Amino acid sequence: MRIFHFMLLFLSISSGLAYSQPLTNLSILKREIVSYHSSGVYAHEVSEVMRAATTYLKEQVARNKARKKPHRLAVVFDVDETALSNYKALKAVDFSSVPLLRGDLLKKVNARSLKPVLNCYLYAISEKVSVFFVTGRPEHSRAVTLKSLKAAGYQKFKRLYMRQPNEKSYATVQDFKEAAREKIVAQGFDIVLNVGDQYSDIIGKHSRESYKLPNFIYQIN
Repeated sequence: MRIFHFMLLFLSISSGLAYSQPLTNLSILKREIVSYHSSGVYAHEVSEVMRAATTYLKEQVARNKARKKPHRLAVVFDVDETALSNYKALKAVDFSSVPLLRGDLLKKVNARSLKPVLNCYLYAISEKVSVFFVTGRPEHSRAVTLKSLKAAGYQKFKRLYMRQPNEKSYATVQDFKEAAREKIVAQGFDIVLNVGDQYSDIIGKHSRESYKLPNFIYQIN
């Protein structure tokens, strides 16, 4: 599996070590995030990642059609900051307390899609490639998540995988998502494409190629 992405930002904090440079003030970082989005840079980077992802998907579809026994092709999309954008809601609360905020977000229908992702999805559907959504959202938010996806244009898909209540079998979101992909493969599908905004979305087995979208607002492991 190969992983495609644009930028990776590491912030290492070790007690007892002196910083060679002072940390950037949080207010400045928030302004930089707003500028990154409003300038069009974020949209451009998303478009470039998805252009490559869709081109790859088209190649796989063409190869599959040439097979004597075509595979059951599938693509996997994450939900938040991949299929759907929460940027407007996050900006409205000054990007504060993201873990707590997400509880509020999950109560509301969000019909804001990332258009390049939606276009890739629409291509997959047009070629009868099976689509799966795998999200770290909890099971109790299934109804609103389904409404959000469908309102944003994701009308048809095989299944939405969500974290189950009191689920203790997976130590991390990454473990849960890899296990979900394993279940998809076990059903006879060939996952040729996996797209997400977190490394926990794309690291692991059961996908030919994975593409990472930019997200400098929050991180989920």
